[in-house]
Amino acid sequence: MAFQLEKEKPDVAYLEYASRQVTLDDSRDKSPLDDQGRDHVDSKESLWQASKRYPKVVLYGFGLTFGILLYGYDTAVVGNVSSMLPFMRDFGSVLNGRPLIPATWLALWKAVGPVGAMLGATIAGLVQDKVGRRLSLVLGTIIVSAGVAICFTSNLPKDIVGRRTAFLVGKIVLGVGVGQIITTTQTFMSEIVPTRLRGPIMSLIPAFTLLGQLIGAVVIATQRYSRSSTAYLIPLASQRAFAAGPLVVCAIMPESPIWLIRKGQTEKAMNAIRRLRKKDENVMLIYEEMCQTVIGGDHRSDQNNSGEDARPPKFQDCFSPTEKRRTLVSLWAYTTPQLWGVTLLANSSYFVQMVGMDAANSLLFLVVGIVLGLLANLISIWLISKAGRRPLMLSTFSVLTMLWLGMGISGFFQGTVVIWYTAITMMIVITVAGLGVWPASYAVGAEVSSIRLRAKAQGLGWLTSSLWTGVFAMGLPYAYNPDAGDLKGKTGFIFTALSILGMVTTYFIVPEMKDRKPTEIDRMFELGLSARKFKSWTGVQPDGTRLAV
Repeated sequence: MAFQLEKEKPDVAYLEYASRQVTLDDSRDKSPLDDQGRDHVDSKESLWQASKRYPKVVLYGFGLTFGILLYGYDTAVVGNVSSMLPFMRDFGSVLNGRPLIPATWLALWKAVGPVGAMLGATIAGLVQDKVGRRLSLVLGTIIVSAGVAICFTSNLPKDIVGRRTAFLVGKIVLGVGVGQIITTTQTFMSEIVPTRLRGPIMSLIPAFTLLGQLIGAVVIATQRYSRSSTAYLIPLASQRAFAAGPLVVCAIMPESPIWLIRKGQTEKAMNAIRRLRKKDENVMLIYEEMCQTVIGGDHRSDQNNSGEDARPPKFQDCFSPTEKRRTLVSLWAYTTPQLWGVTLLANSSYFVQMVGMDAANSLLFLVVGIVLGLLANLISIWLISKAGRRPLMLSTFSVLTMLWLGMGISGFFQGTVVIWYTAITMMIVITVAGLGVWPASYAVGAEVSSIRLRAKAQGLGWLTSSLWTGVFAMGLPYAYNPDAGDLKGKTGFIFTALSILGMVTTYFIVPEMKDRKPTEIDRMFELGLSARKFKSWTGVQPDGTRLAV
């Protein structure tokens, strides 16, 4: 497999496109079979019909989930080895006769992974536009392998501080690699997927995150009776197997046609399209429509840069007058998982032990919760193709508010019933979130940015996500750990307030972009439509004329 870098020629695609004078399909009522290859959107087309129309895209979309599996597996393994007795023995201390990880070190370990992911997301935003999506995945895989090696050998130092510090460094490096892989994966997905499948494919991200967590939880559960250091070393070492997945994907998948078009590599873009679509589709038609999407975004960018020639996008372009609103919506979408408690749920095994549950039941509870969340996210693949983003986000936020409120109130009481009520509430929370706000937030974050700034916006989005993950990972142990705030179930009040904030803000700023082509989304943001008016916009003016998109 050879990866080639060519000098960027941003004007080639534009000249070829302009010479053909291609226009977008101005009717949303045509049959999908009228133009073989055009990214036509038929809102009545079922998810199954759309999948049959784009079988290769669906398969490649599933192939990219290897990177997401790694992300989920890393979250489960590195996040829950701290609840294993051998790990507590080697890295912790004793309090009141019980092994315990000090709150400071627990917070640091949980925070540095997201901090590393922030750096990885930033690197991905820079590297993707330079070397392409595939090479960015390769680089991320190499970094992950280095991080796994450091974590695996972190128990070798003789003194406790040395072991804790080595594990800290390993988590930082691992976070950098995972951050780069997950950012590149989402950019890749958003660029190759047709409009009708955009929401469902983006829903695979939380689904396969949970699948990775489930595999990690099962691996940890198989070691729960072991009292040797191998109990946590085996789960840590097994991350190498998941790191190999993105390499296999890179060897099989073509490069993103969108990136190749931006680089002026016409033939490679056409070949990539052929590998992504069925043989009977019109490759030239697909290529020309992609060109219009790319050039439309570049043209709007040029208007905001004094008519200068197309230039490589920069991070600051995401905050230009025409892009700032879109960027803020994207950043908000990546923030919402923290508002309904994803970080607390990711460390639920340790949390319920602090509430009073024994270690064996806490691991069982973790696995059951992940399974329920996985099933909910799989159902959401269909839901998001029917209901849209806004209604799913708003309705589930409202239910989550009530669930967290109930858990907070239960924290004023004690006993076995309270312990199990807390655990069951958390399982319901991940199920409800998996049906709506969780997958919908990824769809919004992926589709709201312009094509030109997609890689940069994804980098900023995952940087923001990792930042908030780090903040919550560092702060939450101080809220519920016995040697700190000792809130136990009353931690639910924190997420009650945050869920209300999420619901209100989403209502005012998140638009409905279901079944909208990138050019339509560009146009609606240009017109300054309020978030509530996106769904009803048709592009038809009062005089009956249709606005060009």
